[in-house]
Amino acid sequence: MLKKEDCYRLGTIIKTHGIKGELVIRLNYLIAEDIIEMESVFLEVEGLLVPFFIEDIHSVSSQSCIIKFERLDTEEKALEFTGCNVYSDNIKPENPDATATPEQFTGYSIKDSETGFSGEISEVLDVTDNPLFRVLHEGREQLIPAQQEFIIRIDTKKKIIFVRLPGGLLDINN
Repeated sequence: MLKKEDCYRLGTIIKTHGIKGELVIRLNYLIAEDIIEMESVFLEVEGLLVPFFIEDIHSVSSQSCIIKFERLDTEEKALEFTGCNVYSDNIKPENPDATATPEQFTGYSIKDSETGFSGEISEVLDVTDNPLFRVLHEGREQLIPAQQEFIIRIDTKKKIIFVRLPGGLLDINN
């Protein structure tokens, strides 16, 4: 029996797409192109890893893709799998930090290389298709998207995430 510890978590199914049983996967620090050539993946169903064979898959963005499984052909059937984690037993990320999930960064510091912004992550909010870091900065709370395109590098020894945030993002909460 395959164990979760022997697999890599690719992401989470966040919603259905259309009426033909397609699903949207929010990827876990992995780009969609890394999984497009796969023949199958495992869904965590009631604590067990269940194999699903891929009929079609295509990228929506760098952090999400739409996947269609064999024998899953209605929206109603697909809806049963929303919220399931998706695993692979044959992909190993080159970057060891790529296996981290946003939730593991609670307690890390964030430093922006452009603005000098820094703060501590007090919580990770799992907002559908857009997880957010709740960051305490100078006694105020800031919400920072936990998106791969903003992260420059992660220093796991010092527990620091170096980011480059888009201009104006920090003004949203003011």
